[in-house]
Amino acid sequence: MYSPERAEKIEQDRISVTEKLRELAESCQYAEYNVTEGIANQYMSFGVAARIDLLGRAVENIFAIYPISRIDRLAINELYDVRINHNSFSINLHGCFDNLAWAFVLRHNLYDSIIKDKRSVGLFNKKTHKFFTKELRNYVISLKETQWYKDYSKRSRDALAHRIPPSIYGSQLTEEEIKHQKETEKAFIESPSPETSTAFSGSFYQGIASPFAVLIDPDKTPIDFLFHGQLIEDCKKIVELGNIFLKNWDKCEHPSGT
Repeated sequence: MYSPERAEKIEQDRISVTEKLRELAESCQYAEYNVTEGIANQYMSFGVAARIDLLGRAVENIFAIYPISRIDRLAINELYDVRINHNSFSINLHGCFDNLAWAFVLRHNLYDSIIKDKRSVGLFNKKTHKFFTKELRNYVISLKETQWYKDYSKRSRDALAHRIPPSIYGSQLTEEEIKHQKETEKAFIESPSPETSTAFSGSFYQGIASPFAVLIDPDKTPIDFLFHGQLIEDCKKIVELGNIFLKNWDKCEHPSGT
């Protein structure tokens, strides 16, 4: 479990960052009123703003089911609900990246005139971000090189869409409980019966709540991460990115040769 100091810090960060998400969603909603080009305004309103609202709601749902102070292991339906909300959070986080890129491209009429290929539209795609201001372009390039993006965020998105989604542990066992589980498993294998089967099955309902989740990739080493803390870090990243984007998205730089 988390130390009391760490738990208090995460809870304070949760309160702060969910409020910042609400403010960012509202800013994205208002940003559409200054745009008339194509459907860029819809990408900001029904895309970015809506997704950010969902991020905040998913965090609230997760912390309501699984507060940072919880000790009792999650019941199976609680675990499912946490996973549903976490999957929604992850896919909408990455949806924000794409929606921001499309909003910029459509606002500045870049798609039909210059880019012309959907695969070239992306926040981290050079064919898109070469039109960003220096501040926004440098931020996006540096974000792509962070450990957060390379080792966690992109892998998490790819895993959710194509492989094994990030898995939240329902519980963690003490050494004594692990020993008991092995003993009941051995007894069941050596002498299968209703009694040994019940004892073995019951051993899987031991333990306390686990703060860990795991990201499994067949091509890379699995990553264990602190679940609540990672959610907060993800929220901080989208808040920072969103505010820098809003500051710069009305300006378009045309590199030489374009």
